Amino acid sequence: MSALSGHPGPGPVPEDRREGPHGHPAPGPAPAEAAGYPVPGPGPEGDGARGAPQAPPAPRVEAAPEGTPYHLLARNRWNSWWRPIVGTFAFLVPALVIMVALSMGAGIVAFLNGGGDGGDPMALLEAAPLTFLGATLLGLASALPLVLLTVRLVQRRPAGTLSSVAGRFRWRWALTCAGAAVAAIALGYVVSVATYLATGQDLGQVFGAEGWNWAGWGVFLPAAALILLAVPFQAAAEEYVFRGWLMQAFGSFIRTPWPGIVVSSLLFMSVHGYTGWGAAWIFVWAMTLAWLSVRTGGLEAAVVMHVLHNLTGMLVTSAMGDIAAPLDQGAVPWEFVPGALVQTFAFVALTVLLARRRGVQTRS
Repeated sequence: MSALSGHPGPGPVPEDRREGPHGHPAPGPAPAEAAGYPVPGPGPEGDGARGAPQAPPAPRVEAAPEGTPYHLLARNRWNSWWRPIVGTFAFLVPALVIMVALSMGAGIVAFLNGGGDGGDPMALLEAAPLTFLGATLLGLASALPLVLLTVRLVQRRPAGTLSSVAGRFRWRWALTCAGAAVAAIALGYVVSVATYLATGQDLGQVFGAEGWNWAGWGVFLPAAALILLAVPFQAAAEEYVFRGWLMQAFGSFIRTPWPGIVVSSLLFMSVHGYTGWGAAWIFVWAMTLAWLSVRTGGLEAAVVMHVLHNLTGMLVTSAMGDIAAPLDQGAVPWEFVPGALVQTFAFVALTVLLARRRGVQTRS
């Protein structure tokens, strides 16, 4: 203001009173913004404050930290005591429903084939052995996609972390393990034959109680087709549940792998129908495969051995016409055990040696 006239002097005009062309306000910061106060309105993160720093949201699916061993891969950001428990029921209940439904369907087929006379369960099995075998294999295989889906949805981690520390099924390593498995299985059969010969028993008992008897192509080919198609998924499903899910479920609570190895092996033994020497062998077999999964950082070795072991046994019994033999387990003679143990420990030794030479990844 001029001290004499009382009219504005030639000093600077405030920002908020400047005018642009045609009387419109000139561009420039708003008064409140120029004074350093926040301006209402959505910011970059939608919180009403422009430029306020925000932590990025946690990913919905996340793997365990780098350097984690296989049995601890469930220990990601979302790990909590209830997730392994809820997850077990999440895949087990629908899997059991599928198994029961398939078994009932097989029973109906067997009944229509005249297997219901006298109410004997074995009569049902003998009336439709291929149907029952297919229902059993497919029912067990149904657990594979269910458990993989549970890992992602309930434990919120990549499904591939159930396969290995690499986050996927390592096919090259699996093929290497397949060579070791073939050699071990062949060695086991040689030892079994030698044991039966040394004890003076019928060599045919190596293959079954009734010895070797070719069933013919008409019986063998349909059974072989079913076995070759379904067994890889059935065996893999059992490994992903017992050596995968259960091992890592225990790893969610405790760092040492041994409780998971022992308990999963006991459960694996209990769901099979073997008794006596057969039960003892299946427990040792499960223990070695569980330990091998931890030692090699994944399920590849266990899956390959399980698949080839089941394929060999089922194809042999089907060739003899005893298609239902895998479903009728029970007692196993002691002469079988030496060959089975040689097969198991030979496979472990070969696999560990190959893993060392190839530098197989054992931590994430």
